[in-house]
Amino acid sequence: MSSHLAFVVGLTLVFVLAGFVKGTIGMGLPTVAIGLLTLLMRPAEAAAILILPSFVTNVWQLAVGPALAGDHSRIDRRQRSSLSLYHVVGRD
Repeated sequence: MSSHLAFVVGLTLVFVLAGFVKGTIGMGLPTVAIGLLTLLMRPAEAAAILILPSFVTNVWQLAVGPALAGDHSRIDRRQRSSLSLYHVVGRD
């Protein structure tokens, strides 16, 4: 197996495992992926590779997650926006 193919297989396995963790508990893709990717490359390269998959899975979870959880766990837009505002402002 060539080194390029081995690298691609390694990346694939890292993201499959990290995606499994994120799908199971709803978080952890960056934590698991950075830890494993640094076995294959420098940390700066691992962080650069991780930007797009982290963004895509977070947007996907935001869009699809509430629909999968059912209506009883949904937070309406007003509550979500006020929680976001308090988070940015830093109020308790």
